[in-house]
Amino acid sequence: MAETTQESATRLRTRTAILDAAIQVFSRDRNASMSDLAVAAGVGRSTLHRYFPERTDVVRAAARHVMHQADAVTRRIDPASRPPLEALHRMIEAHLDFAPAVLWLSTEPLVQDDPALWEEYSATEAAVDGLFLRAAELLHPGLPPAWIKRVMLALLYTAGEAERDGVMTRHETYTAILTTLTDGVLPGAPPRP
Repeated sequence: MAETTQESATRLRTRTAILDAAIQVFSRDRNASMSDLAVAAGVGRSTLHRYFPERTDVVRAAARHVMHQADAVTRRIDPASRPPLEALHRMIEAHLDFAPAVLWLSTEPLVQDDPALWEEYSATEAAVDGLFLRAAELLHPGLPPAWIKRVMLALLYTAGEAERDGVMTRHETYTAILTTLTDGVLPGAPPRP
C-alpha cells in the first residue's frame, strides 16, 4: 500500500512539474515543441508522452492547471467579503502570478475554443465579475464593469510582457496596474466631450 501511495505522489509531482513547465514554455513560445517542454520539465520525451500523448493534451491540461490555481487564489481572497478596492488590490497582486499565463491563454486557440474548459472556470469568473460590478462606481462612474474587467485583463497581459521582457519588475507592474486602474494615464485631464 505504501508503495502505491509513493508512486501516486511521484506521478503527481511529475505531472505538476510538466504542467508548470508547460505554462512557462508556452508563455514564452506558444509553438514550442514537446521536446522543448520535456527539457524544461526535466523529463524524457517518453515520460512526457506517457502523461500527455499529444500536444493538445498537455495544452488543455496546463490551461486547466492555471485556471484551477486562479480559482483557488480567488476563493482564498473571497472578494465578495471584502470592500471592493481592497479586494481589487488583493486580486491584482495575487493574479500577477498568472500574468505570463494570461499572455498564453488569451491567444491559444485550443484554450479559447474549448467551452468545457471555460465552464469549469465559471464560478471564478462570476466572483471576478461581481468584484468589478462593485468596484465600477468607485473607479470611474459610468464605465461598464465588463469594460473595467477587460482593461484589467489587458493590464495583466501587459504586465506579463513587461516582466518577460525584463522591462519592469513585478512590484513595478503591480504599481503600474493600480495606478492605471485608479488614476488612468492622464490624471487630472478633463474628460473629452
